[in-house]
Amino acid sequence: MVRRRGRGYVKRLLIASGVLLALIIALTAIKSNRYIAEHVFTRGISRAYIYAVGHINDLLFPFSFFEFATGAAIIIILITIIRWIVLLTRKEFGKAGKGAARLLTAVLAVILLYTATASFSYNRDSIDGHIPMSSEKPDEEAIMEMVNYYITDFNALAEKMPRNENGVTVSPYSYKELARIMVREMERLDDDYFSPYTPMPKRMIAGDAMGAFGVIGISFQPTGEANISSHTVPFGLPALMAHELAHSKGIMRESDAELVSAYITLTSEDEFVRYSGYIDNYGRIYQMLTLNNLVDKYKEKGYALRSPLIIKDYEYMYAEYGKYPDIIDEIGTFFNNIYLKLSGVKEGTGSYDVIGDIVIVKPPDGPEQRIVYYSTIQKMLIHKYKTSG
Repeated sequence: MVRRRGRGYVKRLLIASGVLLALIIALTAIKSNRYIAEHVFTRGISRAYIYAVGHINDLLFPFSFFEFATGAAIIIILITIIRWIVLLTRKEFGKAGKGAARLLTAVLAVILLYTATASFSYNRDSIDGHIPMSSEKPDEEAIMEMVNYYITDFNALAEKMPRNENGVTVSPYSYKELARIMVREMERLDDDYFSPYTPMPKRMIAGDAMGAFGVIGISFQPTGEANISSHTVPFGLPALMAHELAHSKGIMRESDAELVSAYITLTSEDEFVRYSGYIDNYGRIYQMLTLNNLVDKYKEKGYALRSPLIIKDYEYMYAEYGKYPDIIDEIGTFFNNIYLKLSGVKEGTGSYDVIGDIVIVKPPDGPEQRIVYYSTIQKMLIHKYKTSG
């Protein structure tokens, strides 16, 4: 006789779902504790888990297991929805309930795993002191000289980049070669604040599907992988890899991952890697002039401006990333914004914009004061310039 799963099976699934939900609520309640977030999870449970699972995935799956699992999950969900519709039209409510209970349990299990391996890292200690930064505020002449220094280097690198028949920069490396280079670059983060393990960044083949939603990289801690979209301009790959690998090393806040990416690329001895860093951070460099109302003075002094070769690359990049309907990109941004805010990032997707700011102070007595606050990336750039000799 065949024993069929009935109400007892559904009951067990619902109990399991209740336990999973209780654990999620419990972890969410304690993740705001800075010590627990930093030492118990980010440097403890999460780091050990990603080290183990990342090595297993690197060994068994040369492709993105996250992409494979996501595709499989989408197919399963679609089949489940169709099956529900069929069962409900047949009034087979018991079978429909079993399917719903299974799906609920699976979803809660994934949420629990993600909470334990990633969510705590949003509430960890500050990255200050773990990436070289300067607290000094250079005078106007020093700011202009510094910006000139960086743009001059940017222009010199642009002249050296290999380019296609359209004058657009192409990568001098294969994807695998560049991935290995970036893993080695990330090893320069030898502070215990960063996980010692760096996974090999994997390329996702569904680049167009991701690009339509404005996504070019995903670091997914439950699989221990840093995933890079195939829809990424060649000269954007090093900076993007550094950003996603920073997440894999325990740096979940987007502003901090942007800082790590800027530091790794702009201090690299590899010219293509450094060029990618400039492409990603030129606006933050130039903003140091605008923050101090120095743009006109900078140009009057004849300091360096971007070469036409660089402008050509930017035009190509904007065209590639802007070829999808805005509404689809806005949907992706909307959900990413919600996710970041639920993770404790008040700025949401605004946390990607690591830029300086100006505060106008109007004291009761005395003239108005204009105070410039540099971003972490700009502070890193000031430090790099001051120590470059």
